[in-house]
Amino acid sequence: MPGPYDDIIRLPHHVSSCRRRMSRRDRAAQFAPFAALSGFDSEVSEAARLTDGRRETDEDSKIRLDRRIRRLCEFLVNGKTPEVTVTFFRPDERKSGGSYVTATEKVRRIGLHERSDGTYEQRIFFCNGSSVSIDDVYAVEGKFFDVIDGE
Repeated sequence: MPGPYDDIIRLPHHVSSCRRRMSRRDRAAQFAPFAALSGFDSEVSEAARLTDGRRETDEDSKIRLDRRIRRLCEFLVNGKTPEVTVTFFRPDERKSGGSYVTATEKVRRIGLHERSDGTYEQRIFFCNGSSVSIDDVYAVEGKFFDVIDGE
């Protein structure tokens, strides 16, 4: 059964005498997708990214956290660098809200830190060079708290 292109299938490929042959790269560029709205995809994905709100802590939790931070200060005064697991709120840099992060690190010191606006805040400084504001701390856990607090 003859096909629809049997009459031209065996003819030589046409080569133009007045135009150069297009490179493979230029030929492929003709079929590349066109982004009419540059940056639109990144804006959509940023809007879709979820953030958490800051949790409100009750008075009992605040008292427990304050007691644990004071105990931690006592350990530091005695020259120890205890390892603790801190859960804290990290505000998002681009939108409202943030996320809760849990980190296990050795504590170097607890002290004041001057903010860029000239005010001061209490921070927990870790041996790895990072720090966290005490206002952002949600929970502090450690092996020695169980023994001290009897929890």
